[in-house]
Amino acid sequence: GAVTYRGTTGRFDGILGVGAGYNFNNASTFGELSIGVDYRVIDRVAVYAEARQHYYFNGNIAQYNRNLSSIAAGVKLRF
Repeated sequence: GAVTYRGTTGRFDGILGVGAGYNFNNASTFGELSIGVDYRVIDRVAVYAEARQHYYFNGNIAQYNRNLSSIAAGVKLRF
């Protein structure tokens, strides 16, 4: 699960999230940090960018593979 916070100013939304979980495939617990920003082009359409970091604490994962990072961007449609 994760807890997120969203701050809004004008057409921009900033998002910060912290979480933890268990990956059954790797038999490992992990922590997660995510940060992102949305820009609302119009009220129901936004473009976004997001970065995430996972850290696996233990399990069937080699020590050098325990940090996983990702960056995403796209379009959000709100209904």
